[in-house]
Amino acid sequence: MKPFHYHEDPMYAAAAAILAGQGITEEAQQLEEGVEDIASAVEELKKGDKTNFGVVTDIGSNSISFKAKDLPVTKILFTQRKMGSKDFVLDKLVKLK
Repeated sequence: MKPFHYHEDPMYAAAAAILAGQGITEEAQQLEEGVEDIASAVEELKKGDKTNFGVVTDIGSNSISFKAKDLPVTKILFTQRKMGSKDFVLDKLVKLK
């Protein structure tokens, strides 16, 4: 069995960079691409609007909260991605009539 070296794991390397106080890398900036589209879609919404996620209860600078039937209030960040995917959770955000 090969011995484990923490410096070979990218997650450990990222954590070490954060702890060392290093700035955001170019790779990290690329991950945030597309957030502007979500932010512009959220700007069109206001508190009380009905969406495909539920009724808007709160809009923050980097998140939005929804209340859906039979579910608690859910806060979703603009940068939050679908599990196992590069797609953002709020990519399909639509205001209902």
